[in-house]
Amino acid sequence: MDWMTQGPLELSGVLHKMLRHVEKLLTKYDPDKIVKVEDHLDNFYLHMKTLDVCYADVACRLFPCTLDGRDVVWEHNLPPNCIHQSRAFKRIFIKKFFEDKTHVMILKELDTLKMEQKEKVKYFNQSFNHILKKFSDDTKPHDSFTIDYYSFTFLRSIA
Repeated sequence: MDWMTQGPLELSGVLHKMLRHVEKLLTKYDPDKIVKVEDHLDNFYLHMKTLDVCYADVACRLFPCTLDGRDVVWEHNLPPNCIHQSRAFKRIFIKKFFEDKTHVMILKELDTLKMEQKEKVKYFNQSFNHILKKFSDDTKPHDSFTIDYYSFTFLRSIA
């Protein structure tokens, strides 16, 4: 059990048993897909209730099993013993993935923007600018990228 003390979970005291292969029942979170961080957390808590998980140590050990894609190793990069309850997992998870996810979702929204047939350029511009305003100041794309992306999106729409 010494190897378990090296991770981010503070697993002192009695560890409660988990159902076998329960991680296969959990919905995976992939940051590359359009799923809100809050929706993933709500889904995880719903699974915990459905599976009658009532111990925080079990929930904390199961949560990393819900990660998928390139960030599956996220939990292993956390400092040792930094998580001692499920609320800490929630706080750290949101801090890590919310801003990254928001940025990706905005870019995907820009990517799906298309000028409708008979839509005026004015309304297309308003839609484009509305999406750009969703970026925070630190994640806002450079002006040259914005101009290039606008040109690409606009030309794709009229082609």
